[in-house]
Amino acid sequence: MARSAIVVNIFGIKLEIRADNSDFLLPYASFITSYKGNIDATLDVIGYDKLTPPIGSATLIENLAWVFQKTEQGIITTAYKTNLVTNKTACLLESNINWKHTTIKYLKTSIINKPLIPLVDIWFRNILLYHRGIIIHASSILWDKKCIFFSAPSETGKTTQANLWKKLMNARIINDDHSAIKLINSDVFAYGVPWSKTSETLFNDLAPLKAVIMLEQATVNSINQLTNSDTIHRLLPRCFLPYFSEDLMKIALGNIQDIINVVPVYLLKCRPDKEAVDLVYQCVK
Repeated sequence: MARSAIVVNIFGIKLEIRADNSDFLLPYASFITSYKGNIDATLDVIGYDKLTPPIGSATLIENLAWVFQKTEQGIITTAYKTNLVTNKTACLLESNINWKHTTIKYLKTSIINKPLIPLVDIWFRNILLYHRGIIIHASSILWDKKCIFFSAPSETGKTTQANLWKKLMNARIINDDHSAIKLINSDVFAYGVPWSKTSETLFNDLAPLKAVIMLEQATVNSINQLTNSDTIHRLLPRCFLPYFSEDLMKIALGNIQDIINVVPVYLLKCRPDKEAVDLVYQCVK
């Protein structure tokens, strides 16, 4: 079967995506570029009648089984997901050591996009590491041509605070779950990515990151800038980190340290109200 191919520009990273089912390419429509130069990484998405998990000891991370194999071409990283009902491999990712060439395989009988999103997310977040970036579990907003991240454990109020800024400050939500940032020269920028809980928040642009706001529910609103050590303690669990690779972890931690050296991080203890918005406003105005 002939494959459809597109080149997308995400955060200045040029990616070629080839798929045997064009439906897979639909979420990337607003990120397509006419760029004809060198490609930073490629992704092939191929459907199979049957998938066989790789041979080797597997490590379970993020509901995926990871296996590392040494071949003549180098180390191959494989991650796969098993259907809990059929106990069969539902989708599988294979990548070379630097994530420049990746293949995602899926069962032809499955719905193509939804089960593959975690694998595509992993593909991009590891590529981003090589470009001085990181993905954070955060709701991000664009306000006054600046970006603000709200980050916290699930169900703590990230989306609530972002929506308050949308309602009260006319902010735009860039992403409601997976927010990308990276260093460009000595400045830190935020960017939209092609996957989000709600499609209307997709944002194909970049903006300078003004602050990261760590959230904690409280009965009284207060905000304080965190020290470097407190920032690391609170922010690391919110970052999507490559726990499967010691080498990539070193790169990720270096990126995070460089980012927090530039961008202030605050702890907002808050209620879901206008006063919480006003406190953050005083820090970012």
